[in-house]
Amino acid sequence: MKNISLLIVTLLVSLTASAQTVPLKSEGRDTAYVRTIITRATKNISALKLNGEKHEAVRNIVANKYFLLNDIYTERDKALKFAKDSLTGSEKKTATEAARMKCDSRLYRAHFAFDAQLSLYLTPEEVTAIKDAMTYNKVKVTYDVYLDQIPALTDEEKAQMYAWLTEARELAIDAEGSKQKREEAKATYRGGFEEGHLVVLVDESSASASEILSGAIQDWDRGVIVGRRTFGKGLVQKPIPLPDGSMIRLTVARYYTPTGRCIQRPYENGHADDYHHDLIDRYNRGELMSADSIHFPDSMKYSTLVSKRTVYGGGGIMPDIFIPIDTTRYTDYHRKLVANGLVNRIAMNYLDRNRAQMNKRYAKFAKYKAEFVVTDELLNELKSMAEAEKIEYNETEYLRSKALISLQIKALIARDLYDMTEYFQIINDENDSFKKALEIIHDPETYSKLIH
Repeated sequence: MKNISLLIVTLLVSLTASAQTVPLKSEGRDTAYVRTIITRATKNISALKLNGEKHEAVRNIVANKYFLLNDIYTERDKALKFAKDSLTGSEKKTATEAARMKCDSRLYRAHFAFDAQLSLYLTPEEVTAIKDAMTYNKVKVTYDVYLDQIPALTDEEKAQMYAWLTEARELAIDAEGSKQKREEAKATYRGGFEEGHLVVLVDESSASASEILSGAIQDWDRGVIVGRRTFGKGLVQKPIPLPDGSMIRLTVARYYTPTGRCIQRPYENGHADDYHHDLIDRYNRGELMSADSIHFPDSMKYSTLVSKRTVYGGGGIMPDIFIPIDTTRYTDYHRKLVANGLVNRIAMNYLDRNRAQMNKRYAKFAKYKAEFVVTDELLNELKSMAEAEKIEYNETEYLRSKALISLQIKALIARDLYDMTEYFQIINDENDSFKKALEIIHDPETYSKLIH
């Protein structure tokens, strides 16, 4: 009995000692990576409002979780690379399977060790809160979406759905993205256009890869960005399938420009409407019409890498030359014509009726661009089609949009008669950003001033 009591006391003392000191396992790791992980771990536990040694211990447990995931996946990747580069046949297959099995085994042990370590300091509810924070609260957000989209779910079905989402969260915590360090993409060979003037056109619809490219060009002072602030979409997402066939897309990384600007515009969990209405808010604030309506705090200022010009972060890429959006020709009547596919249909119908004649008369695109005119007869046909689709005619709006409608019809006919290149040669005649870009490209003095 004394031995049992001694064992229990010893165990309690051991647990108490463990609960007091949790060292941060950052030895030998990149300083910037460690700083990023500490920041992430601190944010993950911030809602619990812990203090003192308890805060430090829990933060270190979460940070060490990320470090361990990094170690596990790095070891696996090295083993897989060795098998791929150095082995063949059955040896390669055996080594590959062994590397993956070892990885899975370590993940399994690490998963339950993480729960056990947190439970020394936190209640089960607090542990769950940390896991939700580590997975961007996707359980609640996705569950609420399901309830909104399928209101007829029974209590049993709701419980099953929540259980599936919770299971997905447990997998997501150990997902490979959780171990990602900073990765840099660098050019390692000469490019095909290292000399010459370069202008990139962007607007509020430019997103993702186009923002990564334009941001890199701007940061390295390689070209001039013309247009309006881009959308601001720079997330890397990992799909996690659920048992019912749906899936969660878990954010695991973000894209940054070479100067360190985050491309992703800010957002908050639980405020999806605000995120989706951002473009409308930009319009209402006047940001699409005037550069003076765009304000950046000093903390968002960055310097380009060659000329040390000032550029701005805060989501999206702010152009070097701002071009306001032209809303004078856009009307509800025009929007309804386009939304119902009538502008595209009238162009196809016209060409189908006159293709042989058009091919003969406009064998060369230059002749088509100079001479072809969208007639009032064709526009009246479009209005009749709109009436048949129950689109109410508005004379004032039609006259306001007439030039734009004619331009789009001419461009669409050119697309089907020739190709997309010819479509853009027509449509860009009225594109203010494109015209400004040509002006800059053909003016060496202006171009040089913009990037120096």
